[in-house]
Amino acid sequence: MNMIIREEKYMQNKILRKGMVVGIIVLFIGISFVSSTGYIAIESNPLDIYFKMDSPTVLLDENFSGAFPPDGWETGFFVQNNSTCCDSEPPCAHGNWSEGYYDNFMRSKAIDASNYEKCIIQFYFGALGYFYQYFNVYLKYRRNETSPWIDITPWTNPMDEVCDYYETEITYDPEGCGEALQIQWLFLGYYYYFLDDFCIDDVKILGIPINNPPSKPTIDGPNSGKPGTEYEFTFNSTDFDDDPVMFFIEWGDNDTDWTEYGDSGEVITLKHIWENKGNYTIKAKAADFLGSESDWTEYEVTITKSKSISSSPLLRFLERYPLLHILLQRLTT
Repeated sequence: MNMIIREEKYMQNKILRKGMVVGIIVLFIGISFVSSTGYIAIESNPLDIYFKMDSPTVLLDENFSGAFPPDGWETGFFVQNNSTCCDSEPPCAHGNWSEGYYDNFMRSKAIDASNYEKCIIQFYFGALGYFYQYFNVYLKYRRNETSPWIDITPWTNPMDEVCDYYETEITYDPEGCGEALQIQWLFLGYYYYFLDDFCIDDVKILGIPINNPPSKPTIDGPNSGKPGTEYEFTFNSTDFDDDPVMFFIEWGDNDTDWTEYGDSGEVITLKHIWENKGNYTIKAKAADFLGSESDWTEYEVTITKSKSISSSPLLRFLERYPLLHILLQRLTT
């Protein structure tokens, strides 16, 4: 009878010890995970979800209320007028058939837009005629006086009668909109006498600044190591526009990491473990808060030293925490 009771108590103590062992292992795994990552992972790809654009810069703003034509502007037959086809606040730039002749234009002054990767053109435009289907009006731009005129007309020619605000864009160009950007309205055709009123007003050119990508990241850390050991690496990149910077890292073993955004030039530290021997290439690139990405940087790491204990995941874990190994040995004896 006493033998049976002792065996039951032994089994209860054995089960209790196993429960303690499992609890301790779970606790250490949790601590190990927090200490090994060193940062909070982002669930979504920041290059897809973070995109911010500064407010456009006003490069040109003309309402034709001063001297005409305005300084630097050119025209073939436009005059300053309070025509009914102006917007709600005349005067505006105005032309009609009595003032007109073939192939005439209204051209803006040249502005330096070389530091802007995209330019937005806004303006009020009115065209009234007896037989409007017989005349064509185009909106064009050129980047400098030697470049060709490029059509960006926001309506269909031959045109219908219109009196409306328009907005159109100059084709995206990472080298800028032009060092001497001009826009012009061009009336073409032999039917100018069908044109009654032709008005332009409230012309604006807005520039969106060029966004420069961050520099290629620098990577610093050990060049060699052994399997199952955690190693620390630092990453750094500077953004030309001083935008916040984040990093994308490929560790060479199918593991990847995204970091959160940090200040330009801030050193970021990450930790990684390679489980198997081999040659690994760490790849990293930086991206700024506006979405521009750097080129890749590569860093070679060789994992060569043999493991000192069995390949069992539990034994590899215990090797990293010798005190826990001793405690478990005492609990199980």
